[in-house]
Amino acid sequence: VPAFEYMVASWSADTPEGTWVEIKARAYVDMYDSWSGWLSWGKWSPFIKRGSANTTEDLAKVDTDIFTIRGSSGESSSRIQFQFVLHSDDPAVTPTLRDVSATLKNTLEGQAIPVYYPNAGMELPEKVLLDTPAISQMARDPDYARVICSATCAAMLMNGRGADLLPEDVTLLNYDHGFGGNGNWSFTCAAAGAYGYESYVSYSSFEAIRQEITKGYGVGLSVKYSNKEADTVPYLENAPCRAPGHLITTVGYYFSQELGEYVYCANDPAGNSDGEVAHREYRESQLDKCWYRRATYFVHKK
Repeated sequence: VPAFEYMVASWSADTPEGTWVEIKARAYVDMYDSWSGWLSWGKWSPFIKRGSANTTEDLAKVDTDIFTIRGSSGESSSRIQFQFVLHSDDPAVTPTLRDVSATLKNTLEGQAIPVYYPNAGMELPEKVLLDTPAISQMARDPDYARVICSATCAAMLMNGRGADLLPEDVTLLNYDHGFGGNGNWSFTCAAAGAYGYESYVSYSSFEAIRQEITKGYGVGLSVKYSNKEADTVPYLENAPCRAPGHLITTVGYYFSQELGEYVYCANDPAGNSDGEVAHREYRESQLDKCWYRRATYFVHKK
């Protein structure tokens, strides 16, 4: 594989009650000519008290959902091995692991990994807007409304594919008891996988997002933004609030001749009502600065 510093694993599995799956990986760290230990993303099933493992050893660590090569001298890895554990309390009941994917990133100078997308160079229309249902996380129970952006975006993405889900449905599947929150990227895509959808995390690009939208798929983006210009997090015009860690769903785009750049139409779940969620228009030049780690959720058909 290309030399990488960071990796996020995603999986889709059917795990009946009494079963779970666990994804582990180890990396060959080139600088030290050595393999890391096996590191886990935690046991996963809708029916267990699932939690990220947050394992650390000398050469690598998994922090919630991100596998990181450790070090401060330009350490990276060019080889990965995966280990898949399928557990059942009853031998007559078997979990099924349908797919596993990994997305890689390298921030070292001159070593950036090009974003792979299967239809690079495809002709795109100037304007697309999907009919993806808008859901406000803020209209939910105030005890948890502010912390379920990830689950809300996943619900919108699946509803755009024909499901009829509430954020609470997804929250019950993506909650990470390891850190006590709903923001685990891997668990969120595993939740969509539990409903039968192909779903994975990807370090992505704006071109890939436009291609996904052109194909009819909304895309979840991890962002940090503020609706005030003088702030410690990047300014995003038309944003509903200040959000130092957030997920939005992009459902359309067009090229603005006046601005000379692409504008993305987003269902932003931080809007106070469903009507305020859609469609917020975000300029690419500003969204570029707000897009955290270039992480996206892709949810495709079952």
